[in-house]
Order: sequence, then structure tokens, then C-alpha cells
Amino acid sequence: MHIAVLVKTVPDSEARMEISDGGRGLRVEEKWELNYFDAIAVEKAVKIKEAFPQVKVTAIAYGPRYVLEGLRKAVAMGADEAVHVEGKEGSWLYPLRAARVLSQALRDVGFHLILCGRKATDDDSGQVGPMVAEFLGIPHVSWASSLEWDGGDSLVAVRDLGDHKEKVRFSLPALVTAHKGLAEPRVPTIQGTMRGMRVQPRKLQAAEEPGTENWKLVRFAEPPRRPQVRIIEGDDPRAKARELLRILREEMSLL
Repeated sequence: MHIAVLVKTVPDSEARMEISDGGRGLRVEEKWELNYFDAIAVEKAVKIKEAFPQVKVTAIAYGPRYVLEGLRKAVAMGADEAVHVEGKEGSWLYPLRAARVLSQALRDVGFHLILCGRKATDDDSGQVGPMVAEFLGIPHVSWASSLEWDGGDSLVAVRDLGDHKEKVRFSLPALVTAHKGLAEPRVPTIQGTMRGMRVQPRKLQAAEEPGTENWKLVRFAEPPRRPQVRIIEGDDPRAKARELLRILREEMSLL
């Protein structure tokens, strides 16, 4: 079986960011990491490979040069190969565009099972995985917190839907989006890290398809600033409580 894992490289959680170009751009510090939910997908693929040595795992990423960081991490964790679909520097990766490009790359690379994170931690869209499945004409199972394969033509997944869980059986080929609980991403060994640093990903060119987006990014904006903390002075607890009630009722209209 061939498992293809879609991986996205996102800004490190501690990377500095600032809005630029009058809100139309975002300047990000050059610190990158593998998207957390994609790391879960990579871990699950590697665990399946460890249980069934005939399985092959390929990590696929679309974007400019910085996506190599995520591909190296995937290989360090145990992926067999890496594929880099090259994208333009500085361009915003719209979900629809990414899904079209990745689905074409998957046709070229081949697959039986596709794994990816349920969302990316930078844009939180959660759209690419299901759209890839739609473009390829295959079923998809989202928010999977459990996935079992016995070596046959079908798998069993448990979907975590918040207030309840759903158990489904589905046939290959298929796409599964990974949720927390599916696997715990491992810390790569020194040997794995060196292997990831040495990897030379197979490069593919993204076909240009202008006019395929049905929405566009208008601007970035900072969230509203929190109001300054207000301290009620005084030594009398009753008086302070009365003042708090007055503020809540008259000034904030909460009571």
C-alpha cells in the first residue's frame, strides 16, 4: 500500500509577525515548523508502515522553498520519500488553489490512502483535505481520532464529533483528515533528523490555472486590544462589592 501524506509548513508558534503593505500583506519571521495536525497524520502513516513493512509513505507539500522544513520533518519522522510541488514566493496559498495543485500531484505520484491534518494552524481553514478528495473523486473521512487497517481493502475509522463519536468502515482509495488522538507525533531520532536534512525531494511544477479562485484575501487586521485592567480601591469589601455592581450595571450594562 502507498500512503501519501499532505504536509503544510506553518510559522513557528513563537515566530514574530507584523501586518505590512497597508493590511494586504503579512511579514513573518523565518521560523517554520510542520503543521501540528499534519504531524499527527505523518505519525499515523509511519505507524502503519511499522506494522506492515510493505507500506510506502510519501510526504507531499505545495509552496515556496520554506515548505522544505515540513518535508524534512516528515522524513525525519519516518516517511520514505518527499515530493515538493513548487509554488511562488510570497503568494498566499488559497485553499482551492492548493487543493487543485495537490490533487494533480497525487495523480502523478500515486496513492492508495491519503492522510492529512484536519486543518492548518496558520489559517484554520480545514478545506484542503475534503476538496482534494472531491477533485480526485474518492471518499473522505474527516476528524478521525482512530484509524485501523488489517491489510485488506478497507479501513475502520472513528470520527470525533465533539458530543459523540461515529465509527465508519470505508474502502480504498480514500482520504482521511487527522484529529487529536489519532497518534502522538514522535520526536525524531538523531539518525532520522540527519536523514531529513539530507533528503532531496522530488520536484514537481504546479500547473497554472488562473481564475480558479472563488474568493480572495482582502486584508489582515489585528484583533481588538483588551481594555486596561481596572482596580477598585478601598479597604471595605462591602463598599468595593457595591462599586463593582454599579460598574457592571451602569457602565457596562451587564446587569
